[in-house]
Amino acid sequence: MECSFLIPIVRDSDRSPHPPIVWRLLQDEIRTAFSYGHSGPKLMYKDVETVPGEYVEDATKKIVRDESRRYTVAIPRSNLENLRRLLRKAANTFDQKAVYLSVAGEVEFVTPKPEDGML
Repeated sequence: MECSFLIPIVRDSDRSPHPPIVWRLLQDEIRTAFSYGHSGPKLMYKDVETVPGEYVEDATKKIVRDESRRYTVAIPRSNLENLRRLLRKAANTFDQKAVYLSVAGEVEFVTPKPEDGML
C-alpha cells in the first residue's frame, strides 16, 4: 500500500529549521525500514521542494502556515504499525506535536510520546 507523510521544515517549539543531520537520520531510517521502495523528498536542482500547508494552533487558535517535505513509502499492510512507530520517533526528533500520515488516502495524525524515543 502507498503511504505518504509530511515532515515540517521547522520545529514546532521555536520555528527554527532542523539541522541537516536529522534529515539524514530520517532518510537512513526510511531506507532501512522500508527497502520495498520509497520516494522523497523531491529535489529541485540544489533545493528540496516543500509542500505548503496550514493548521490552527490549539492554544492560541491562530492559523500557522507551514512548509513540509513529503515522503512516500510502499509497504505491505502488515508493516503499517512499523511506519507509525518510525513517525512517532521522527515527531520527537523533529520537535512536532504530530505527523500527518496518509494511508491509501485515509488521513491520520501520528502523535508521539517521550517514551517513543528518537531516530
